[in-house]
Amino acid sequence: SAAGPNTVLFPVRGIEEDVVWSATQPAQRPRLEADQTATYLWQARLSSERRDKAAYEASMSRVILWAGRLNADVKESPPSDRAAIGASVSAGSSLLPDLKSSPANQEQDQASQVTSILGEVEGQVRQGDGDQGGGG
Repeated sequence: SAAGPNTVLFPVRGIEEDVVWSATQPAQRPRLEADQTATYLWQARLSSERRDKAAYEASMSRVILWAGRLNADVKESPPSDRAAIGASVSAGSSLLPDLKSSPANQEQDQASQVTSILGEVEGQVRQGDGDQGGGG
């Protein structure tokens, strides 16, 4: 479902995503989580630009959920997925400076929280590449 955060179908989208996540093999989840994190960061940024506080909050709630899952699961990802995960995280992270410079304190706080989580993920991706690089 492509329901945006400002639609009544947004909660249904979350349920669908949770079903897909639950059915995904644990080693494959980090790629899904990275993609979802980046997607929701994009939606949060658009919502912030439109000054749509409810849509922003809904998107950031999902960002924090998916980024947290990613942070917990990234170490389980196969080495072959690490570049794609890193690229998704970098793409999402590139949207954070705009949110951190927002005049709304809540947006700044949430963006800082996500920056911290994604920084941990990037560290794990780099560490995992070093631990498993060349031997895969």
